[in-house]
Amino acid sequence: MQIITNNIEKECWDLLSLYEDIEYVKEQIKLVKPKIKQTSLKKVASEINLYIKQANELYNSNNDSIITSPLTLFYSINNLVKAVYLLKNPTNGIKASHGLSLNTESGINYKLNEISVHINNSGTFCDLNKLLNNNLPENIDISLNDVLKSIPELSLLYNLVYGEEPNIYLMKKNLDKSYEYKVELFNNSYEQLEKKDLSLLSTNSVCLNFFHDPFGNHCHAFKTAATENINNILEKDIYNNIYLTLGISLNNQIIKIHQLNAIYILFYVFSMELRYRAYEWINIINSKEKAIIKKAIEELKVKMLVCILSLIMNEELEFTNRIENYKEDVDYSKITDEILKEIKKRNRMYGRSVL
Repeated sequence: MQIITNNIEKECWDLLSLYEDIEYVKEQIKLVKPKIKQTSLKKVASEINLYIKQANELYNSNNDSIITSPLTLFYSINNLVKAVYLLKNPTNGIKASHGLSLNTESGINYKLNEISVHINNSGTFCDLNKLLNNNLPENIDISLNDVLKSIPELSLLYNLVYGEEPNIYLMKKNLDKSYEYKVELFNNSYEQLEKKDLSLLSTNSVCLNFFHDPFGNHCHAFKTAATENINNILEKDIYNNIYLTLGISLNNQIIKIHQLNAIYILFYVFSMELRYRAYEWINIINSKEKAIIKKAIEELKVKMLVCILSLIMNEELEFTNRIENYKEDVDYSKITDEILKEIKKRNRMYGRSVL
């Protein structure tokens, strides 16, 4: 669904404010659970209403400061996930834990991309995982480096800060050939991309073509007849630009991590480091990794809202400040009639049969 707006952030909160009306929330719950008891309906609707209001206040209390906003943003996304989970599963209840835990020992790692988290088998993150059809396995460790290299908005900074290419590449669709995409290379080189694990692409029957000409190095991605869903290897940023994603390796599988999972993990790590590992956090925010943190806070907080609304509405939302004009569908019967008329005209002109 396309939504026309000049302010994505405000538009998202305007839509979410619908759930600050308890009667509206009740109506939405009954669509999922028509026979829910009135006592349960009232209780769950009140909880959803509260979680949305808390998320809003926490979100709006942040000022993009890397000193305080990681706390408010994490608890904002935490409350939003709880609200959505109850909306979709009104009789399940909420687990009183975040669903993640930090693995690294305090004082050992001072780089953001060296931190890893453990995905627990219960808690808010696990509820989010269920909403996303178990996008990630439980009881497994995930590196923050893998998360960082999978987010479109951070791709350029990741390359500059860590000196390596992320697993995500900006692409341009060929308007004349719907099966072809131009992959934008970092530093005009395909050396690193060529050596990466491309199994997610081959699994989805998408191939890459690397070539060199007088204008530089190039890479094009191609769909094939066997490609069932090109979206399995595509990702989008907040402005609907498309990216090629190579996925991450987890449990001996290459998977595409959902952006909402990635944002939840990132904001969780930021908040935990800030609260409980102040010395590590000081070292991180005084390094060049500060640029990644600032970018994540500024842009991913809005992407978080878009992802949450898409989850609530069961469809991908696209925000734009203009709507594309349309092309009239080609009426091939009219074209055929015109061709036949022209044939008859020429046949008469040259004295041929018109039958």
